[in-house]
Amino acid sequence: MKRYAVRIAYPGDRFFGSQVQPGLRTVEGQVLQDLQLVTKQDAGSLDVRFSSRTDKGVSALGNVLALSTDMDIRTLLKAVNANSRDVFYTGYAEVGEDFNPRHASARTYRYTIPRCDDPESLGRNARLFVGEHDFKRFCRPDGKPTVLTVDSVEAQPFGEGVILTFRARYFLWNMIRRMTGALLDIDAGSRTPEDISRALEGEDICFGMADPGFLVLEKVEYPGIEFSKADPSTFEGRLSECRDAASAALSFFESLRSTIRT
Repeated sequence: MKRYAVRIAYPGDRFFGSQVQPGLRTVEGQVLQDLQLVTKQDAGSLDVRFSSRTDKGVSALGNVLALSTDMDIRTLLKAVNANSRDVFYTGYAEVGEDFNPRHASARTYRYTIPRCDDPESLGRNARLFVGEHDFKRFCRPDGKPTVLTVDSVEAQPFGEGVILTFRARYFLWNMIRRMTGALLDIDAGSRTPEDISRALEGEDICFGMADPGFLVLEKVEYPGIEFSKADPSTFEGRLSECRDAASAALSFFESLRSTIRT
C-alpha cells in the first residue's frame, strides 16, 4: 500500500467546516465518503489526515490530505472527481509512510475585503502583524503556544477593496479572521493602529472577527514535494455548473439592485 499527499479544493459555504462532526456535512466526511465509494477501503486503512482545519464558511484552493491505498492514484482521483459533491481533487504526490500533512513549511491564506475606506492604510496596518509576536489576543485559545512568526502580509487593491495574503508556517484558530477584524475596526474608525501594537505586546484589547465567507486557504507547501496535476477533464463539467450558478445569482442581485434604484 502506498501513501499519497492529495491537494483538494472546496467552497466553504457547502460545509460545516473541515473536521468530521456528527450529524453535519463536513469536508472530511465528504472526502471519506468519496474515497470509500471508489476504493472499497474502510476509514482505518485509508488513514486520511488533513493538513489544515478550516471553519464553517472558509473555502480552500489548496488544502492537503494524506491517504493510503493500493489503487493507481490517477485512476482514483479521476473516479472521485467524477462522483464527488463539492470537493475537487486537484493534485497528488507520492510520499513516505512517515509523511505528516500537518508538518508544512508554509501556509498561505487569502482574505478578500470587498470594500474599505482606505486600502493603502489598511495594507500598511496589516504589516504590523509581520514577524514574531504573541498572538494571544488574535486567536481562539485551544492550548497551543501563541507565539509564532508571520512571514508576510501583502495587500493588493481589488476594486473598491483589497485582497490580503497571509503567509506563515502555521496559524492559530481564528487568527486570520481576528487580525482582519482588527484591520476592519481601524478602517471603520473604532480602533487605531496603536491598538494592534499594544495587543501584540500583551494588552487585553478586543477586536471584531471577520466573516469566514471571504477567507480562502490558498496553498500548503512542503519541502521537496511537487504535486502533479490531476486530470481536469473529470471536473470541468462540475466547474461549468458552478460558474453558471454563480453567474445566475450575480445576475439576480444586479437586477434587484437596479429595480430598487429605479
